[in-house]
Amino acid sequence: YDSCRLISVNLKSFVENQFESNATFNFEKFETVAKRAMRLSDDLVELEIEKLTGILGACDTQDEKELWTNLLRACTDGRRTGLGTHGLADALACLGMPYDSAEGLVMIDKIYNSLKESAYTESVWLARERGSFPVFDWSLEKDNAFIKSLSPSLQNAIKTFGRRNISIL
Repeated sequence: YDSCRLISVNLKSFVENQFESNATFNFEKFETVAKRAMRLSDDLVELEIEKLTGILGACDTQDEKELWTNLLRACTDGRRTGLGTHGLADALACLGMPYDSAEGLVMIDKIYNSLKESAYTESVWLARERGSFPVFDWSLEKDNAFIKSLSPSLQNAIKTFGRRNISIL
């Protein structure tokens, strides 16, 4: 009964001096945008909750009420978001890196690690400000391989404050 509020960030837009020998990927700007996009994603969840509540109030049959109640519960319980990217091949080309080169693969790992850390960090900040998603339970995810791939400080922050969103990327 849930949807995922998707936002895609264009990686090419973070390459400075495109196609020049001094081309660089602006990680500081990328991390700022990723954090803002996560905040926007969570705001989209709030808008959806507002609209689902309004629709539920207008239902006049039991079947409709059951359907919209299930949609609202899933939205509220998980606060599912999906921050993604596009333009990876273009970004690498602008950086002068072949897609399948060792240098390109290192850059890809660096970009997506930055995205992962930034997005999860912002979800923790949102949890501190607004509360974690209602079904968050550290004991259920502390041994998850993906969670373990996050930096130790971020794992500790998740343990302490939770996350705002059940899915993030």
